[in-house]
Amino acid sequence: MKILHRFLFVAIILLVGNAYSMSLSEAVKMAILNSNVLKSSDAAIAAQQYKAKSVYKLNYPSLSTSYGYTRMKTRSSVGQKPFVVYMNHHNNFRWDLNLQMPIFTGFKLSYTYKLEKIGVDIKRLKKKEATLDIIYNVSKGYYGVLFAEKMKNVMQARVRSLKAHLKDAEKFYEAGVIPKNDLLKSKTAELSAVQAMESAENTVLLAKSNLNRLLGRDFGSKLDLVDVADKLSRSLKIGKLRGSFDVSTEKKLETYARRHRPVLSEIRHKITKLRYAQKIAASSYYPQVGIKANYNREGNHFDVSKNEDITFYPYRNASIGIQANWELFNWGKTSDEIDMYRSQQISVAFIERDISNKIALGVEKAFLNTKLSYNNLKSAKAEVIQAKENFRITNLRYKNGITTSTELLDAEGYLVGAKAHYYEALYDYFINLSLLKRQVGVK
Repeated sequence: MKILHRFLFVAIILLVGNAYSMSLSEAVKMAILNSNVLKSSDAAIAAQQYKAKSVYKLNYPSLSTSYGYTRMKTRSSVGQKPFVVYMNHHNNFRWDLNLQMPIFTGFKLSYTYKLEKIGVDIKRLKKKEATLDIIYNVSKGYYGVLFAEKMKNVMQARVRSLKAHLKDAEKFYEAGVIPKNDLLKSKTAELSAVQAMESAENTVLLAKSNLNRLLGRDFGSKLDLVDVADKLSRSLKIGKLRGSFDVSTEKKLETYARRHRPVLSEIRHKITKLRYAQKIAASSYYPQVGIKANYNREGNHFDVSKNEDITFYPYRNASIGIQANWELFNWGKTSDEIDMYRSQQISVAFIERDISNKIALGVEKAFLNTKLSYNNLKSAKAEVIQAKENFRITNLRYKNGITTSTELLDAEGYLVGAKAHYYEALYDYFINLSLLKRQVGVK
């Protein structure tokens, strides 16, 4: 069913072509679908699953066979002629069929299977962590494209405005209203604006190439994105958690991250894995018991169907038995291995604490940056409103000959800076929010 959904998703994108505008959720789905990292993770999970299955099957009986040929220069015999009994031939063939099955291994096989089984969970957690990275990187690239496009639009509008201003300045200069240096300032400002616009256009191309790379597409693929400016929310929504920019919400996010971040779950699984390895080492304290059965044939023909001239030695035989091996003394080697795994558990536990604290610090930093970006939006909006009004008044004063080109260009620059500051605050908020989700460990 998932494969069908993925196929339909890609097919829709291909069919709608240039008219299609991609949303952030669709971009994330495409990146996950095309990610080589996640494909590699899937293969690693499958490999670990096969390894676990292989280990489990060590509990089953195994059947093997062997076939051999030996050439004897002299035949072994007992007695004197004419009463001679031969024990072998010049040409000796032997075929064996062996069956082995463990009965008791000191719990070694059961813990080995558990160890490999938990390895599957570790691989899955690594994939979850990689998925979180992909979601954050795509989100950051997505907002980066939107910001670059907004800056390009601002620069294009500035070029149009300065071109119109230059025409007015030329008319005023011809009429003798303004001096030549004011006209030159207007021309210089227009040329600088064109260069800034071209730089902004290049930034858009690079941002789109980066996002296409994250999506697994050709760098030059057409990319139209759905804007998210209207999705700004006053409340904070992180997965199932709801709250505001206060201390209690921050603590909830930190607690959630400490409990649910895949990297911490991975470390806890590694501690369990070391505990199983300790049990495997302790299995040497117990005897290893198993069943062995054998069926064989031997003779002087390659098909071992008969054994000529050997009366007292049957050409076929069978046996079954139980064998126990018990290592009684190894100079404390087993004890040293157990202590080694116990010490490794303590080491990894301290690493878990350190990473947990780093994650909590990362959540706090992302939370505060998100809060700061959200608060900056309020002042940035007010700054844009003031800059627009300032430019409107200055432009009227200029056209009435009350002010100079310098003041008008300053007002224009102030307006461009205010818009840039607003869009930077807006998309910084979304990027910081994405980073906060990444630090908490939610999609």
